[in-house]
Amino acid sequence: MSHKLRILFAEDLEMDYQLAIEIIKKENILSDVLLVETPEDFKKALIEFKPDVIISDYSMPQFDGLEALQIARSFDELMPFIIITGSRNEEIAVKCMRAGADDYVIKENMKRLPFAVIEAFKRKQSQRERELYFAKLQEKEALFKMITENSTDVLFLLDMKLNYLYVSPAVEQLNGYTVEETLQQHIVDILTPESSQLIQKVFEEEYKREISGENPPDHTRTIAFTEYNSKGEIIWVESAMKFVHNDSGKPIGIMGVSRDITEKKRIEKRMQESEALLNFSQEIAQMGSFELDMKTNRVIWSEHNYRIMGIEPHSIEPDLDYFCSRVFQDDLPKVKASVEQLRSQKKPISYTFRIVWPDGQIRWLRNEVVPFFEQDELIRIKGVNLDITDRKKDQKQLLDADIRLQLALEASNQGLYDHYLQTDKIVVNDYYAKLLGYDPEEFTESTEFWMSRIHPDDKEEVAKIYNSYLAGNSSEYRSEFRQKTKSGQWKWTLSMGKIVDYDKDGKPYRMLGTHIDIDRIKRNEFMLEESKNYLENLINTIDIAIIETDENFKITRFNKAAEQLTGLSFEQTKGQLISGLFSMGNSPRLEDMAQIVLDEGGELKNEKVVVKRADGTVRTVNWNTKNLYHTQTGKRSAIIAIGYDITDLLQAQDHLRQSEERFKQIFENAPIGLISFDKDLVLRNLNSSFAEILGAESSILTDLDMKKLPDENLKAALEKVALG
Repeated sequence: MSHKLRILFAEDLEMDYQLAIEIIKKENILSDVLLVETPEDFKKALIEFKPDVIISDYSMPQFDGLEALQIARSFDELMPFIIITGSRNEEIAVKCMRAGADDYVIKENMKRLPFAVIEAFKRKQSQRERELYFAKLQEKEALFKMITENSTDVLFLLDMKLNYLYVSPAVEQLNGYTVEETLQQHIVDILTPESSQLIQKVFEEEYKREISGENPPDHTRTIAFTEYNSKGEIIWVESAMKFVHNDSGKPIGIMGVSRDITEKKRIEKRMQESEALLNFSQEIAQMGSFELDMKTNRVIWSEHNYRIMGIEPHSIEPDLDYFCSRVFQDDLPKVKASVEQLRSQKKPISYTFRIVWPDGQIRWLRNEVVPFFEQDELIRIKGVNLDITDRKKDQKQLLDADIRLQLALEASNQGLYDHYLQTDKIVVNDYYAKLLGYDPEEFTESTEFWMSRIHPDDKEEVAKIYNSYLAGNSSEYRSEFRQKTKSGQWKWTLSMGKIVDYDKDGKPYRMLGTHIDIDRIKRNEFMLEESKNYLENLINTIDIAIIETDENFKITRFNKAAEQLTGLSFEQTKGQLISGLFSMGNSPRLEDMAQIVLDEGGELKNEKVVVKRADGTVRTVNWNTKNLYHTQTGKRSAIIAIGYDITDLLQAQDHLRQSEERFKQIFENAPIGLISFDKDLVLRNLNSSFAEILGAESSILTDLDMKKLPDENLKAALEKVALG
């Protein structure tokens, strides 16, 4: 035994004490020894001498061994205690062992004492280690329980057949199923059919990679999928998963973390729909449009396209060579290849490229191009250019944020804090510090430091919510705010927490919670709002009637031009069926058009419809429609109708036709001779009176070169007329 022991003796006979010491010394286990004879000295020695083992005589004048045993146990329940006695009475031995003595040694057999000391010490030491281990294990289990019960993310463990072995309580908040219900499910039981196939495919791929050694250590796979919640609704879930291995390295299960990303997907969907509507409106209004004649290489730009190219409208006459000179040289092969792509695919394409402004500034453009063919030959290209420079910058920031998020998902995917409220000691994990740009080794959190990082515009509201929760005036703590990172930038953070422990007076003692980076979600919300405002302003300023309906054909948008066209306001039409909105004039194809759009899901192209306005006047409108579809289901989600009022144009065309007819009649029936000739003095038209004067047929005189007339005075007069 390498450990030397401090032994406390309770003995009244010096000779017995010396004999015991000599025997113990032979085993080389003695570090120090102290002899006491009274209860008072015994109690004092327990505190000051701090023995490893106690040896006590069973019978002493001042107190006996059982009394000493009771005193020792009240001081330390695991203190090794051995009783020695000169009696061979078995009843005394049984009495001592029942009282809690670790061993019982008869003085006639003192050579057994060292063995008894060593064994008693080892047993008690093992017992101490076991109790310490279990205490630490219980503490870790308690901490894990607090984390899983208070985290919004769901922690789970699956076997290799994808059955649940464990799931944290947050699963009920995620999908409405309790822990007990979830443990009875297979992972694919509540997945949508598409996601069920995805999960099975990913599992098979990852398992093959895992057993072949292709995956690096601690490899984590993150996927997004859809599932049905307890109400039958489809929700989006993002999970980060990794294999669990046995001692030999064989995969025996899967552990992971899941979170609800339904709102994130909803925001992305709204942004996609808004972008589609904006692009369509820009195409109708010919904003940033261009046209290229493939035979002549002649290029026509709209005014906005000049500005996109960084020059004043109509300051130059653009051609294909000038456009190519403005394209960033590394992107020029892609731009030229797009023409061949249009020829081969014969359908619209979209691509991005860079241009260089005259001042040297580099801008990103997205090109939406439509080809036009004549007898299978590409004769013309029309398209729209969109400046996406700012979007590219945002995409790079989003990409950087996605990389940071992926790294965080490999750990806990959230910043965790453990706040001891009465001492203000705050323990955080590494991601909590990394979220703010700090090295975890240099970061120390405190309430004062946290509040100092909060944006001035958010600080008062955050403090109000936080203090209200601590005071017991609200049931939960949840707050969104901006906090300053190490680099001085502002980052949106979602802070949540729960008091998990109170002191004996009922005051909050410990609070556990998380900080989650929601900066990208907030930025998307701001971008969505800006896009929405821009789109609304655009729609309400153009002089084209735009009407939008939902999937049930009820009106959801009615711009100013539509109000002027129909004489109805948006308030009057909102929620009304578009099929009953107008009183139509005699339109032979009206029923056919309604069936095409409403029943067959088709689209109208330049259909003329006579519309009766609210004031009784009638207008002729050229209608186009566009269908929008759900990105996930593929079903039609909305219809956009674009109307041009062509009444005045048709009236002007009719007036022009009538004027031409009247002029023709006057010209033909005039009693005097009338002719018309071009600037080259070639006779183009003449009336019958003029033909009679010359005595010739009209057909013979038509296309006569007047310069060849013999009368020089007449030729001079005609030339003077031709010159104005």
